[in-house]
Amino acid sequence: MQFLTMNSELYPEILKNIKRPPKKLWVDGDTSILKKNCIAVVGSRHCTEYGEKWCEKFVKGLMEYDLVIVSGMAIGIDSVAHNTALKYGGKTIAVLPSNLKDVYPSENKRLYNNIKNRGGLIISEYSPDDIFEKKNLLKRNRIVSGMSICTLVIEAAFRSGTSVTAKMTSHQGKKVFCVPGSLDNSKSLGTNIMIKKGANLVTSVKDIVSHYDFLTKCEVKKNVCVDMEVEEEYADVYKLISDAPIDINLIARMAKLNVSEAITKITMLEIDGKIKRVGGNKVVRL
Repeated sequence: MQFLTMNSELYPEILKNIKRPPKKLWVDGDTSILKKNCIAVVGSRHCTEYGEKWCEKFVKGLMEYDLVIVSGMAIGIDSVAHNTALKYGGKTIAVLPSNLKDVYPSENKRLYNNIKNRGGLIISEYSPDDIFEKKNLLKRNRIVSGMSICTLVIEAAFRSGTSVTAKMTSHQGKKVFCVPGSLDNSKSLGTNIMIKKGANLVTSVKDIVSHYDFLTKCEVKKNVCVDMEVEEEYADVYKLISDAPIDINLIARMAKLNVSEAITKITMLEIDGKIKRVGGNKVVRL
């Protein structure tokens, strides 16, 4: 863990230009990526399969332009964004609303460790002695947008925290890009309203990078898929899951577990970014 002030060489210049920039930052991981171009990728905590799919597609494409993926390490789209960056060997920064010792949300402690151990970075404006308060969630968003050249929104409910991040991005004089969603999807209501109010509708990564002359496509490794080691206690379940959807009840029977035990292990593997649920009661490997 390191401590940065606004006078520190590593403190991002772009972050100094926002309203109320954090005077101090506690950081854990690879600080060299603070000098790279970043893009905020945010969205609903209760995202749909549609949101997960397009989050992964966009993040994978953005990494081809050497962009660092910045998000808030919340459950949902934030986690998908971080995990996708790790999955394809990219760089990601998580901005916490808590101190680095008492990770929030606690369910993402494993994701915290994966980001730190895979060349990413965790940052917070709170000292190890500061206690988490709910108001920190919205305060955190100004840093997510502040250290990024723009913000990509993938699913957002009406008047959500994600909408606040988008508004802060605009106030900082930066562009907001939104993936449109179905009118039947309440999680896309916020994004569709943002588009009506002037946010940029995007259907591909080119719709974003075309706005920035300094972004050029770089050489990327083919077939990069970082397979984070599965802990031994979950291996019996993980080895039964493949690219083909498999029912959770069948996994439980094959692993000789009761259903609740199987679901617990599946949930942990899902949090770790190893698998995902696909319709009904089935899961597949990522």
